[in-house]
Amino acid sequence: MMKNLLLIFFSICLVSALNAQIFQDDFEDYTAGDLLAASSDDWETWSGGSADDVAVVDTRANSGTNSLHFVGSGAGGPADIILPFGGKRTAGQFTISMAMYVEPGNSAYLNFQGEVNPGVTWTMNANFTALGAFQIDDVSFIQIRSSYPIGEWFDFEIDVNLSNNIWDFKINGECVGSYAATDNFLASLDLFPLGDSNFYVDDIFTKYSIIPGPAPMFDAGLAGLGFGTAALSGGQSNVSAFVVNNGTEDITSFDISYTDGTAMESQSFTDVSIAPGENMEVIMDVPYTFSEDKSTGQVRLSNVNGMMNDDLACNDVLNSFFTVITPRPGKRILVEEGTGTWCGWCPRGDVFMRAMAEKYPDHFAPVAVHNGDIMTVPEHDVSIGLTGYPGARVMRNATAIDPSAIEEPILAGLTVEPYATMETGAQFNEDTREMDVSVTVIFPTGSFFGYNLGVIVTEDEVRGTGAAYAQRNFYAGGANGIMGGYETLADPVPAEEMVYEFVSRALLGGYNGVSVQDFDIPEGGDKTFYFSYTVPEEYNVDHINLVPVLIAPVGVVDNADYTTLDDAIARGFIASSTQDPVISENTEVYPNPFSNSTNVELNLDKPAEVQIQVLDAMGKVVASKNYGTQSGKMVFPFDGSSLANGIYYMNIYVDNKFTTKKISILH
Repeated sequence: MMKNLLLIFFSICLVSALNAQIFQDDFEDYTAGDLLAASSDDWETWSGGSADDVAVVDTRANSGTNSLHFVGSGAGGPADIILPFGGKRTAGQFTISMAMYVEPGNSAYLNFQGEVNPGVTWTMNANFTALGAFQIDDVSFIQIRSSYPIGEWFDFEIDVNLSNNIWDFKINGECVGSYAATDNFLASLDLFPLGDSNFYVDDIFTKYSIIPGPAPMFDAGLAGLGFGTAALSGGQSNVSAFVVNNGTEDITSFDISYTDGTAMESQSFTDVSIAPGENMEVIMDVPYTFSEDKSTGQVRLSNVNGMMNDDLACNDVLNSFFTVITPRPGKRILVEEGTGTWCGWCPRGDVFMRAMAEKYPDHFAPVAVHNGDIMTVPEHDVSIGLTGYPGARVMRNATAIDPSAIEEPILAGLTVEPYATMETGAQFNEDTREMDVSVTVIFPTGSFFGYNLGVIVTEDEVRGTGAAYAQRNFYAGGANGIMGGYETLADPVPAEEMVYEFVSRALLGGYNGVSVQDFDIPEGGDKTFYFSYTVPEEYNVDHINLVPVLIAPVGVVDNADYTTLDDAIARGFIASSTQDPVISENTEVYPNPFSNSTNVELNLDKPAEVQIQVLDAMGKVVASKNYGTQSGKMVFPFDGSSLANGIYYMNIYVDNKFTTKKISILH
């Protein structure tokens, strides 16, 4: 009997050993300076060559003396190291752990490749930001956002039950989140340093078994971001999450609590019904108030169906890392998003641009720059210089990013003091559809030498008919994840169901704006600049927006403004001036338009000093004359024969008051 028991025991051990595949590398078998893939049968490079290999170093290590050191350059690389997992894994249990060290002020990145040949499917991306945020996405959307220790070694572990699609993530042994993956398979690890990466990796361990962990019978889990990813100081938001039923029994009640280490709230949810495989969004009644001294929080699920514990503990906790900032007064962030009706992934850009416009209405200036479709503005499309769609440039920085990643640079930009702020006014002639825009720039330093100014005209709620306005949609049917409702729409989305927002329509002053002279302005003074545009008949003036951009000498945008045309008209043309309505009513310029000369008729009821000043469309003074003290009805001739054809603005000053008249010269 004992022999039989021993035989059974050793048989189980043998089966387990055969079913489990283990790999580990602490890099102690290499000499510092060795290229890893060239020295190992276990590691490969993305390219298959040596250009993206990485050298073993002895400058820092978690154990022993050796480790791998990754430093990013430009858009990423040059290192790009692959650790194959022995084939594409679609079932069973897979575990990977490693020690990581991220240099302060830098970041780290790694991903899972889903196919044996890299570059086909990214099933998981892990970002460790310079701010201390740890973020996991499965390409479709962010799944986990927590924190990690900066400037010290930490253990990073991923435990994946592929058979039941349960992905658990741990930092230093503590679960930071769990989710069900959109693409529930994996084939290799890719270590690739992005532009600001500077990190070390040591003590890598992987284990794969065809026998998965047990399927949960009774399990409720949390999914989502809890507190969100970012907020403005003093703002409030209701903590929310999704409760997912991973078991085989209905979920009928549970408790949700949150804490940031100081504040704590708890709420019970009863009389609910979540069937196996289903989920339910829960929103707590008591809002959370964000402050700059808090950046982490935790949401916890408990008392499920009145029970103390369920089968899986990791997914009962949702850790959050959020960025909280106080915007600088008058600062607004320009985001130009490249899109096109032909682009099936571009609905992602639309979803995130709308989300930011809703979340930061007073600090966001959205512009959708179309490519290759009926809404394209060629100058804007070419000048923005995107090579991938959807793509986005924040404040015209050189590096284009995915629209799903625009929130952090928006918040970072809001903390930077603007060189100047702007106020936008306008007037609109309904008969001619001529729109005049005044942008008053307030310069605290009194100088803006080398800066350019332009205005982007956009239109909201753009609708059209026919195939030209149909939007390709790779999210149709939900195969590529949830994307703001696009998963419920067809591919392509019919024109009658599409509404396009933030559509770029015109660049007043061009993409680079018009050079602004260094006027002598006292500190804290202002200067008003003028732009004109005839709105085409097919554009809806009720949905027109104005986006002034102040461009620094290096080409990036220093600050932006954003206003609807209606609000700009209500604010008034030359919004910050002291135009006098009485003077305006008693002043006439005729003929207008004119070829070489015109007359300025002014009716003064008492003696006053009169001065006439003519400015071009950028506010540069091109003519000026002081007529001294005048009274009564006067006619002053103006000779414009030396000026080029175009739109000008004539300021007529009467003592310390004035009015502005728009004039057109047509030789």
